[in-house]
Order: sequence, then C-alpha cells, then structure tokens
Amino acid sequence: MKKLSKKTSNTAISAMCAALSFVLLFFGTFLGVFDMSAVALGGIISMFLVREAGVGFAVLSAAVCTTLSLILLPDKTVGALYLMAGGLYPIVKPLCEQLHGKVLQWTVKVIFFEVTIAVYLLLLRLFMPSEADSFLIPAAVAMGTACFVLYDILLTRFMIIYEVRFRRKRK
Repeated sequence: MKKLSKKTSNTAISAMCAALSFVLLFFGTFLGVFDMSAVALGGIISMFLVREAGVGFAVLSAAVCTTLSLILLPDKTVGALYLMAGGLYPIVKPLCEQLHGKVLQWTVKVIFFEVTIAVYLLLLRLFMPSEADSFLIPAAVAMGTACFVLYDILLTRFMIIYEVRFRRKRK
C-alpha cells in the first residue's frame, strides 16, 4: 500500500476534524444546553489539529465547519460562537503563549475574547435586535470571561495530556 504524503494526510485529518466538529455542533443545536459545550469540544478538536497539522489546516477546518454550521444548522448563533471561540481561539492561543510574561499572555488572550464577544454582540444587535437589548449583557460578559479563563486552562491541560499520553507514544 502506498504511503500518503504529509500534505494529503493533513488534509484528510483536517476534513475529519471539521466533520467531527460539525457533528458536535449539530447535536449541540438540538440539545439546547449542550450548545456551548459543543463549541468547547470543537475547540479541543481544533487545538489538536493545530498541533498535528499546523495553523493552515486548522484555519481550513474552522472555515469549513463554520460555513457548514451557518448554512445547515437552524441556530446560526452556534456557528458564530464556534468561529470565535472554538475555531479561532485554539489557533490564536499558541501564538499568545509565545509572548514573554504570563501577564502579557493573559492580557492578550482576554482582549481577544472581549473583542470577539463585542463582534458577536454587534452582529446580534444587527440581525436580532430584540435579543441584544438586554440589561443582563454586562453580567453575561463577566460570566463569559470567567468561563473563558477556565476554557483556556482546560485547553492547556488537554494538550499536556495529549502530549504525554498519546503523541510521545506514537513517535
């Protein structure tokens, strides 16, 4: 059997990750309370893809999954949240962690999160004005920031487990 080239295998892995992320978002849409969990799980998949195939293939996978989500899912907000939190952040996270100093790293990460939330709220206000005029938005943003910090720690822990238990044994 002929061995696949690295580019071909990375493309296949990227497509499988996009499909798996889409399936998670699909179930998250229909199970209501699972939508944010599906976005977080999709982010873990994106993080593994960044590590295994590189940033370019992770961007490709996020773009495919986001496009499918925005076209096929009945709840478009899940696709938008995936783009910002599950698709883009795992790509940006390793870049932020290359900065010198933990304070600077966390500052850039939180600013990235706050900017993506601001874009999300702006889009929400444009397309669904009744949903965006809530007095609870500042509280939701504060809770979202706390959850984002926990999500970042979760991604880091999963990558450590992946490196120690799976990646090293495979090589």
